[in-house]
Amino acid sequence: MKYLFIAIPLFLASCHQSRIIEPKPLPVEEQKEKCEGGQIAIIKPFELDGCTWVLELSNGEKIEPMNYKEFLSVEDLEPQQPLKVKVTFNDTKSATICMIGRTVAITCLERLE
Repeated sequence: MKYLFIAIPLFLASCHQSRIIEPKPLPVEEQKEKCEGGQIAIIKPFELDGCTWVLELSNGEKIEPMNYKEFLSVEDLEPQQPLKVKVTFNDTKSATICMIGRTVAITCLERLE
Protein backbone atom coordinates (compact mmCIF):
# COMPACT_ATOMS: atom_id res chain seq x y z
CA MET A 1 0.00 0.00 0.00
CA LYS A 2 2.81 2.40 0.80
CA TYR A 3 4.20 1.79 -2.72
CA LEU A 4 0.87 2.96 -4.10
CA PHE A 5 1.21 6.28 -2.23
CA ILE A 6 4.62 6.73 -3.81
CA ALA A 7 3.61 5.60 -7.31
CA ILE A 8 0.46 7.73 -7.69
CA PRO A 9 2.17 11.15 -7.24
CA LEU A 10 4.97 10.08 -9.60
CA PHE A 11 2.43 8.94 -12.18
CA LEU A 12 0.46 12.18 -11.91
CA ALA A 13 3.61 14.28 -12.14
CA SER A 14 4.70 12.46 -15.29
CA CYS A 15 1.31 13.05 -16.94
CA HIS A 16 1.33 16.79 -16.27
CA GLN A 17 1.49 18.75 -19.53
CA SER A 18 3.66 21.77 -19.46
CA ARG A 19 3.14 24.71 -21.78
CA ILE A 20 5.94 26.46 -23.53
CA ILE A 21 5.08 30.10 -23.97
CA GLU A 22 6.96 31.58 -26.88
CA PRO A 23 7.80 35.27 -26.77
CA LYS A 24 6.08 37.58 -29.23
CA PRO A 25 8.29 38.12 -32.31
CA LEU A 26 9.92 41.49 -32.72
CA PRO A 27 8.19 43.81 -35.19
CA VAL A 28 9.76 44.04 -38.62
CA GLU A 29 11.33 47.44 -39.06
CA GLU A 30 10.60 49.43 -42.16
CA GLN A 31 13.55 49.69 -44.50
CA LYS A 32 15.30 52.99 -43.84
CA GLU A 33 18.07 52.52 -46.37
CA LYS A 34 17.62 54.14 -49.75
CA CYS A 35 18.83 52.17 -52.74
CA GLU A 36 21.51 54.58 -53.89
CA GLY A 37 22.51 53.79 -57.44
CA GLY A 38 19.65 51.33 -57.87
CA GLN A 39 17.73 50.77 -61.09
CA ILE A 40 14.11 51.69 -61.68
CA ALA A 41 11.95 48.61 -62.28
CA ILE A 42 8.28 47.70 -62.53
CA ILE A 43 6.94 44.52 -61.03
CA LYS A 44 4.80 42.53 -63.47
CA PRO A 45 2.73 39.37 -63.07
CA PHE A 46 3.71 36.52 -65.34
CA GLU A 47 1.18 33.79 -66.11
CA LEU A 48 3.21 30.60 -66.30
CA ASP A 49 3.19 27.56 -64.04
CA GLY A 50 5.73 28.10 -61.27
CA CYS A 51 6.55 31.64 -62.39
CA THR A 52 4.49 34.41 -60.85
CA TRP A 53 6.37 37.73 -60.94
CA VAL A 54 9.14 39.30 -63.01
CA LEU A 55 10.79 42.71 -62.90
CA GLU A 56 11.02 44.87 -65.99
CA LEU A 57 13.89 47.34 -65.88
CA SER A 58 13.64 50.84 -67.36
CA ASN A 59 15.59 49.69 -70.45
CA GLY A 60 12.95 47.00 -71.15
CA GLU A 61 14.99 44.02 -69.93
CA LYS A 62 13.02 41.48 -67.93
CA ILE A 63 14.72 39.79 -64.99
CA GLU A 64 13.69 37.02 -62.62
CA PRO A 65 14.19 37.84 -58.93
CA MET A 66 14.87 34.68 -56.97
CA ASN A 67 14.50 36.21 -53.47
CA TYR A 68 11.68 38.77 -53.83
CA LYS A 69 9.80 37.16 -50.91
CA GLU A 70 12.52 38.43 -48.57
CA PHE A 71 11.54 42.01 -49.46
CA LEU A 72 7.84 41.83 -50.41
CA SER A 73 5.03 39.74 -48.99
CA VAL A 74 2.28 38.33 -51.21
CA GLU A 75 -0.06 41.10 -49.99
CA ASP A 76 2.48 43.79 -50.98
CA LEU A 77 2.83 42.62 -54.57
CA GLU A 78 0.96 45.02 -56.82
CA PRO A 79 1.19 44.85 -60.63
CA GLN A 80 2.85 47.83 -62.35
CA GLN A 81 4.27 49.07 -59.04
CA PRO A 82 7.42 51.12 -59.57
CA LEU A 83 10.43 50.05 -57.52
CA LYS A 84 14.06 51.00 -57.17
CA VAL A 85 16.20 47.90 -56.89
CA LYS A 86 19.80 46.85 -56.63
CA VAL A 87 20.43 43.38 -57.98
CA THR A 88 23.25 40.90 -58.33
CA PHE A 89 23.12 38.89 -61.53
CA ASN A 90 23.48 35.13 -61.20
CA ASP A 91 25.36 33.43 -64.01
CA THR A 92 23.48 30.18 -64.43
CA LYS A 93 23.90 27.83 -67.36
CA SER A 94 20.60 26.01 -66.81
CA ALA A 95 17.08 27.00 -67.83
CA THR A 96 15.00 28.93 -65.33
CA ILE A 97 11.34 28.53 -64.41
CA CYS A 98 10.14 31.66 -66.21
CA MET A 99 12.58 31.39 -69.13
CA ILE A 100 12.17 35.10 -69.77
CA GLY A 101 15.34 36.73 -68.48
CA ARG A 102 18.41 36.46 -66.34
CA THR A 103 18.07 35.40 -62.72
CA VAL A 104 19.01 37.94 -60.08
CA ALA A 105 19.29 38.24 -56.33
CA ILE A 106 17.79 41.44 -54.92
CA THR A 107 20.15 43.19 -52.50
CA CYS A 108 18.09 46.35 -51.93
CA LEU A 109 14.48 47.23 -52.71
CA GLU A 110 12.73 50.57 -52.28
CA ARG A 111 9.13 51.36 -53.18
CA LEU A 112 8.59 54.48 -55.25
CA GLU A 113 5.43 56.53 -54.85
